[in-house]
Parts: sequence; structure tokens; C-alpha cells
Amino acid sequence: MLPRGIQFSRTRAPAVDAALRMRARARLAELVDLANKVLGTSMPMPTISFDLRGMTAGQAYLQKHHVRLNAVLLTENEAHYMSDTIVHELAHLAAHARYGARIQAHGTEWRRVMRALGAEPNRVHELDVRRAAVGEVVDFLCACTRAVTLYGRRAKLGRQGRLFCKRCRQTLVVATGRVGDKRPTPAPVPEPAPSPASVQYAQDLARKLGWALSPEVAASREKLTQFLNRAMAARMRMPLEPTERQLAYANALAARRGIPVPADVLASREAMSRWIGEQALVAAQRP
Repeated sequence: MLPRGIQFSRTRAPAVDAALRMRARARLAELVDLANKVLGTSMPMPTISFDLRGMTAGQAYLQKHHVRLNAVLLTENEAHYMSDTIVHELAHLAAHARYGARIQAHGTEWRRVMRALGAEPNRVHELDVRRAAVGEVVDFLCACTRAVTLYGRRAKLGRQGRLFCKRCRQTLVVATGRVGDKRPTPAPVPEPAPSPASVQYAQDLARKLGWALSPEVAASREKLTQFLNRAMAARMRMPLEPTERQLAYANALAARRGIPVPADVLASREAMSRWIGEQALVAAQRP
């Protein structure tokens, strides 16, 4: 989602666990590196905050180069965020960096970037937002027995009888009933299975770690989230691979000095950064 400006809710968002914030930042950094590699951009790491409330999963601020995530929805749907929401918001920034400011928010360029980052270009999410909503949450029914869940101001309008079903054009009524209302209360909706993008992200992460993703875990949103928590923690303990720019610069330095790039340096971004700094210092000191 692309907002006009950062607007804070009157209700403060709950705190997000520090480890989860770290995993979200790591995922965002991973996507920035991927976007720069596949799009040929030089986009810096955006800032990120976890103070969004309401039904929106995330927001991207182009001018501020900032990503804002929903605290409640992130905590309850980590797997979906890692595979979809964070990709969605970063794709807005990447499309802006690659194609300029005149593109449509969810237009062809944004969809192209989403696919390049390995995700389906879905404009909206289907997460349960009841606990994230600001204000009252009410279920309504109409004459065609469609179940509709409304939040905050619209829930208040529905209670006042001022909203209508778009299909049957009848007034919405509270599902749990007015006196004499014989229409059925909608049955509880079962927890949905993990999205294909979440499963694909978990499989890719498992492959990098040399782990196996069982069909039982891939079929359960709760188990998949637990798996991703462990996998992301293990991934963060592993040294990051050098970026393409680091490799190109290191090879240029090595060729200039007539020395090879050490094998242990090629396996770690941090080690590569130290080696480049040392070689650049040596080159600067030579007459």
C-alpha cells in the first residue's frame, strides 16, 4: 500500500518482539540485495517501523524510503509477512527506484518487480484482522445470508442500519441477532492453509540451510510459522555471502595487485569487507 504521508493512529500499536523485528529487518535486507541484483539498481536499505494499526498489513513511503508494518498482523502471521507482505512493500520502493515516480502503485512495473522477487503480485491480503482492527468489530448478515465483518466506523454505521448489501440491496443486520431474527449466524471460519508463497519461501530457506520441509509442516500455518522462526534464526547466525559489488571490487583490487582473493574471504560478506578495506589501504599507501 502507498500512503500519502505517515499518519499515526490514536491507539498505540503493541510492541513487537525484538527477535521478530530483527528477522523482519533481515528479510528486508535480503530483498534489497536481490532487487539490486535482478533490477540493476543501487537502492539503499530502507528504514522500517512496526507501529501500523488497523486492517492494513503494511505501507511503503516512497519519498522517505520507509516501510511500515502492522504490529499485530506481523506477530500473528510471520510466515505470510516473510513471503508476501514485506516483498509487497519493498517492491513499491524497488519499482520507484527502477522505473521512476510516474508509475501506478500496483501497475505493470510493480507486478514485474514482485515476480522478479519471487512473489505473486497480490494487491490485498486475506489475513484475519479482528485483533488488529482499531475500534469495534461486528459480524453482519443480509437477506441473502452473506456474512460481512465490519470494523470501527463502518461497524457503527451498520449498527445504525445505514449500510446495505451490494448484492441484494437489503439493510445489513447484526449477525448475532435482533429479536426475531431467524437468519443463521455464520459458522466459524477454519484457519486457512499457508499461502503458496509462504511454502515456497520456507522451501527456499530450508534448501539454503540443508534442512527438509515436511508435508505436515507445509500444510499448517502454525507449524510453518514455527519452522520459519527456527530457520530465520539459524540463517541469521550464518555468515552472509558477499554482494556482487563486493566481488567485482575485490577482483579488481586483486588484479591490480597481482594477488588472488582468499577463499575464506569469498564465503563471508563481513570478511570480504575487511579484506577490501585492508587492500584499499595498502593501495593508497603505495607511492
